[in-house]
Amino acid sequence: MSNVYLVLIVLVLIAVLDGLNSGLYEGVQLPLVLGAAVVIGFLVWRFNRAVSEKMPPADKSPEPELVRKPKRKWFEGLGQRSPKQRNRQQKAKPERQVRSPKKFDYIDGVADSLREIARDYEDSKREVFLVLKGLQMRRMTGSQDFEANAVVQIARSGFRIDFVTLNSRTGKPRSIEKKWSETIGATPNHFEIYLKDHSLIELVPLDKEMHLRLSAFWQVFNPGLNGFPEQFQSPVKSGLGHRLREVANYMVENKPEIGVNGALDVGRVPSKVSDEEFHGIYDPTIPKKGEKLGRWKLVEELGSGAFGNVFRVEHVDEGSVCALKLMSPNYGEKKLQVDSQIFRMLSEGFLDEAKLSSKVNNPFVLSAIDSGQEPWPWILYPFVEGNSPRQEMAASEDPRGLWWNFAHDLLSALNAIHTEGLLHRDVKPDNIRGTKDRFVLLDLGIGQVKGYSDLVGGAFGGTFGYMAPEILLDPKGDHGFATDIFSAGMTLLAMFNERAPFELSQVEKRSRETGDNQALINFLSSSLDLSIAPQETRALLSVMLDPNPNQRPPARKLLAYVIDFVDLEAKIQMIQAHNAEMYESVDVEDQSEEERTQGVIPGPFKTWQRLETEIYHILENVRPRYFIATLKVEGFEDKIYLQAINDLNGQWHLEAISETFADESQSTDLKKRMLGLGWTPPSGSDPNWGMDFTNPPYPEIVRVFTDAFEFGFQIRPNKVISIELIKQGEGLY
Repeated sequence: MSNVYLVLIVLVLIAVLDGLNSGLYEGVQLPLVLGAAVVIGFLVWRFNRAVSEKMPPADKSPEPELVRKPKRKWFEGLGQRSPKQRNRQQKAKPERQVRSPKKFDYIDGVADSLREIARDYEDSKREVFLVLKGLQMRRMTGSQDFEANAVVQIARSGFRIDFVTLNSRTGKPRSIEKKWSETIGATPNHFEIYLKDHSLIELVPLDKEMHLRLSAFWQVFNPGLNGFPEQFQSPVKSGLGHRLREVANYMVENKPEIGVNGALDVGRVPSKVSDEEFHGIYDPTIPKKGEKLGRWKLVEELGSGAFGNVFRVEHVDEGSVCALKLMSPNYGEKKLQVDSQIFRMLSEGFLDEAKLSSKVNNPFVLSAIDSGQEPWPWILYPFVEGNSPRQEMAASEDPRGLWWNFAHDLLSALNAIHTEGLLHRDVKPDNIRGTKDRFVLLDLGIGQVKGYSDLVGGAFGGTFGYMAPEILLDPKGDHGFATDIFSAGMTLLAMFNERAPFELSQVEKRSRETGDNQALINFLSSSLDLSIAPQETRALLSVMLDPNPNQRPPARKLLAYVIDFVDLEAKIQMIQAHNAEMYESVDVEDQSEEERTQGVIPGPFKTWQRLETEIYHILENVRPRYFIATLKVEGFEDKIYLQAINDLNGQWHLEAISETFADESQSTDLKKRMLGLGWTPPSGSDPNWGMDFTNPPYPEIVRVFTDAFEFGFQIRPNKVISIELIKQGEGLY
């Protein structure tokens, strides 16, 4: 190129000189000379630039230069580029152009929201599980057709739309609220709901994020929207929450397929929710006398109360006898509606009784054998044949000796319960049965874990006349084990003074109704009569009934005082026999020969899909007795891990563990989150969060693992450094 420039310069000079000498340009010589100079100067500049561009750099590692941002041109932002811009972009263009991930960033937010929707949908305590903003609505009826800005709430029983009509002069908000029973159905491919009043509601998303979110929900939940709303009453059984998680994972892992406009076909998303065992909607129906619940036949109704009805049941194959407690079909004076939020909350609270009692292993506490949700919430207990404590005392030849045995058994039961970190909260004679050799404490129906009262509905509970005064003086307080000690003291006093509980109940009722706490304090300090009790019992009763809970000794210390009045050797033998029986009833097999394998998956991850796939593979193909997933997480000093143990009889026990659980108190927020996920709080013998299943579908176990990590411990998959998976045993179920 430099040779061409040189030839052009020479030719221009020759032409100019020749023309000037010819006389043809007389009078214009000066302009011609100036023009030639300009042309020659330009050609020289181009020649020097071409040469400099071909020169190699003086240093292979030059100092970085300050790059100035080019000034914005008028055509930038209008989809136009100047020729110079195109040349610069083409020179800087890499060999392979990668599409900017920013185009798909909105998908991450949508995926997170879908997982939140799935979590809220599976929380039985929530009635409204989805709120959608950023929508417009079109309503068409026989007489009108209008459009409006809208906020939509999707609930288990129906939906509600709050809206303001477009171009409204007043801007007055209005609402539409319908039960699912009032709808005909929803179109599968458009956001339209047809109602039985011959009207149509169409939802119109205003941006691509809302469109993608609504599209995913609409496609996954279309069976519920389109004529099968009972699925909303059975969130776990329906599998819709699992399906929504699969869609969320798929969206993040396949962003280019979703595209910048949020096109989504849920039918293309692979699924593990197709197992027949996973699906199914049950209609809650309470069994009656003479009918069967599983293999148990309801033979005789033994009693009923505010929280449930108790039946004597017989096993149709083995002939064994147990007691079956069914949740009460009534709520106050009204019949319980099975499709209501109250039903779901009550059934969950009812089954908590089984979770709590199963933690206690003591011959003086009645612990649950089994429990279940279908066809009606139920708990199976050993059958205790006996009388009330007062009946036992009246029939005894040595009532004082029997009273001390009663005191021992009751305090031993409370000591076992309190050691587990549990509160009974309703100790009274009606919840105690006397058998031929012991007294047994029943009914942990309103029991709770110490330290969790403010998270599960408050500390108020119990029966007037036996309720500790501090519960009435501070109903919202987080009261301790001393409340059970007071109730036990009143129960023991009632064996000698039957009027004491009645008189106290009257004062407690007035205190609650009028707020006159001083009358209650005065009664306890001066009017509670212990004189009718034998002299040797008054020291024990007085400390148990002290108005100040801080002055009441724990059950362990009271038990040490009582053992001087009972046959201690007989009590020890009873406890040892009970423990031996419990040990034999547990299937304890030698696991030392079972193969134990482990592997590590390096992080970070886009979603939980990799962990979920690995767990599903372990459950379906390896079928171990035991497996554990341990997460090492950025920002967490300790490791967090979940483990699942299978007893080979269809029973699964899951535990969520952190290395700091045993040494540090957990935050209130963590407690709330784990309780909201359905985990049972740690107790004395088990410092970990627990959850139990009977023959669960595999996706349900997978869901529990990822929900605990994501929503319980609030771990993001992109913060996971590594996941270690350990499994022991193979082909065991």
